[in-house]
Amino acid sequence: MNKYFYSMLMMLAMMVAALSFTACGGDDEEEGGGSTSSSALVGTWELVSTTDYYNGKVENTEDGDEYWVITKDDITIHSTGPKSASMDGLSLNYIYDEKAKTLNIVAGYPLYKITTLSSSALVLQSEEQYGSYEVRTFKKK
Repeated sequence: MNKYFYSMLMMLAMMVAALSFTACGGDDEEEGGGSTSSSALVGTWELVSTTDYYNGKVENTEDGDEYWVITKDDITIHSTGPKSASMDGLSLNYIYDEKAKTLNIVAGYPLYKITTLSSSALVLQSEEQYGSYEVRTFKKK
């Protein structure tokens, strides 16, 4: 009986040790938080085009008539044409999540998914709502 009890106790100890070691991971990042470094976004971005989609099909494409100056703190929108004239000089705060690849402009704008971000190109896709979304394509000035 002692041998049986000792064997069971040792087996239980090994199982507890195995479970406790596998429960510990090396991932120290916060879940869902991601990095908020905006250095890749900082600069002047000229809007090349805006394409509207509905149910996955192109509804409308317009040439850009604005540019965005992005600093580490905010985005300032500048108009280059009549369509966005009411927004000229508008400065807005934003939240950039590098891990989730999202840009959230804090002022009623949709949440944008960053589909492309390089030293010369930025492509933003708005969150889909009721089957429609927009894709905004920028080039670095």
